[in-house]
Amino acid sequence: MTDIEINGRKIGENHPTYFIADIGANHDGDIVRAKHLIELAKISGADAVKFQHFRAKHIVSDVGFKDLVKPEVIEMTKEEWLKKLNLYAKEIGIEILDDGIEAEEDLNEK
Repeated sequence: MTDIEINGRKIGENHPTYFIADIGANHDGDIVRAKHLIELAKISGADAVKFQHFRAKHIVSDVGFKDLVKPEVIEMTKEEWLKKLNLYAKEIGIEILDDGIEAEEDLNEK
């Protein structure tokens, strides 16, 4: 197995486990909750947290999207939060990762 590095931390078979807490969209559209989840991950011993950023209209079926009362509750876009969450994570000493689910249409909107 080949080792990889995340911000200078070696990850691989002969290195300590790198614990990533997957927050995903569990922030429920609330940045205060997102920060609290980061804090809980840190307290739990996680080395990093992972979020998803996407626009629901691009990955949820038409039927599912119509049933969403507030799509923004599950969405997180880089522009809105990532900078603030990165600063907070750095402040408390945990890495932040992002899986970057982003449709081509989103890229064209920027």
